Amino acid sequence: GNDLSTAMDEKADLDGLLEQSSNTLKLVLNRMHDLEEAVRQLASDNIQLRQRLGDETAFEASDVVQDPKNRKLARGIQRAYQAGTKLASTLTRHEGFSHEGQVITRYTGHSDGVWDCKTLVNEQLDSNLVATASVDRTARVYDATSGACLLTYRGHQGAINSIDLAVQDKGRVEVFGATAAGDATVHLWQIPAEAYTQRTLTASNLPQDIGTLRNSSTDTACIPPAQSHVTRQFTCFAVDVQATTVLRGHSAAVSTVAFAGGTHRLLSGSWDRSAILWDVKSAHPVVKLGDHDAEVSHVAWDQGRQLAAICCKEPQTKLYDIRQDKVSKVSVIEGHRANVNVVCFYNDHYLATGSDDSTIKLWDMRTLKTSIGTINTGSGVNRMAISPNQKLVAAPLDSRHVKVYTLSGNKHARLPSRRVRQGHRRTATAVAWLDNENLISSSFDGNVFKWRMNPSDQPRRLPTLSRRKQDTEVE
Repeated sequence: GNDLSTAMDEKADLDGLLEQSSNTLKLVLNRMHDLEEAVRQLASDNIQLRQRLGDETAFEASDVVQDPKNRKLARGIQRAYQAGTKLASTLTRHEGFSHEGQVITRYTGHSDGVWDCKTLVNEQLDSNLVATASVDRTARVYDATSGACLLTYRGHQGAINSIDLAVQDKGRVEVFGATAAGDATVHLWQIPAEAYTQRTLTASNLPQDIGTLRNSSTDTACIPPAQSHVTRQFTCFAVDVQATTVLRGHSAAVSTVAFAGGTHRLLSGSWDRSAILWDVKSAHPVVKLGDHDAEVSHVAWDQGRQLAAICCKEPQTKLYDIRQDKVSKVSVIEGHRANVNVVCFYNDHYLATGSDDSTIKLWDMRTLKTSIGTINTGSGVNRMAISPNQKLVAAPLDSRHVKVYTLSGNKHARLPSRRVRQGHRRTATAVAWLDNENLISSSFDGNVFKWRMNPSDQPRRLPTLSRRKQDTEVE
């Protein structure tokens, strides 16, 4: 309990101090390099001034370098600079992550940044699905294995900020998608059955008549070359679908949406500083959760306890207990030092929040007075996802990286690792798990990747820096 929380907080503080020390060391080294250049420039200026004044003591710049005392000083500065550079490089390389990530599939088709991604893994479906929402005003659904684009939704008049998928099982399985956009609406649309009942598509078993399965414009699903552990590039046809329900009630851009325990209810949050629990069938609000002090950034729903968690552009999260379609209790969770961007339920009684203060905080909903653990990420947390086994948390960061931690606070993976160049080039925006080893990530660079995490062969302990031999004095 308290001992674990204290240990995790201390570990987070140490991780933060290590990263801060590494950054400070790099800054000092840069200043040392600038100082060395400044000393050389001053010596040169001094020589020129003496020569212009006709000083008999004028001497050449080479005299400064050849002077044994000055050479010894210069060598000392150089040794300190080299040792500091080696230490900074060592601290950077050995971050203590136990796994490395490798891109195995790239989902393409968006022409602008991707704000959100979700996965749907259900044993009743023949294919696992990946869904994405983009600034280009489209949402796409892909076959998770092959990367083939199965569906495109183009019904919004603004950038799509959030997406979610859910299964409805009433005699026959039906899959629905929900999107929230800058046009102040939430759209619900159905995914055609052939998208998830056909056999899984791969680059080696694509049917010759794939064009007959779909009836709209072509989209290219680009798969990296063989050396990236996938086979080749192919083209398939993606069907366009229409909205089955449009929810109107927000007065500003809708930033986030989540199904609330099935497909009959939705929870949405908006920049109008409100959140709404919707009845999909009637397209009317069940409960409106307004009076927030800032724009709503993320919502989450716990079906078992009928709880809605809402975070805004402020350092707190609100937890609403909704019973019989009424708000019976509101709890405020405080502890972050900057805006909270994401909230997730996990393991029955627990909650995780991610913030611009570069931390993930873990909470026990039975107390909520103080966090039970803090994970220092080193950069602002945009979204978050808990693994299916409830042991790992993945966070897309402002630094363009995705970092994965155990819920006990240990470092698990950095995507990409420093040895791998392929990764996102701009801010990472969202993550979603396919299973405990495969993770989907999206970015504002327009890319959506599937990562596979494997144990790292790099040592987790810092190597001992060898002592440099004493240089002999210059005669």
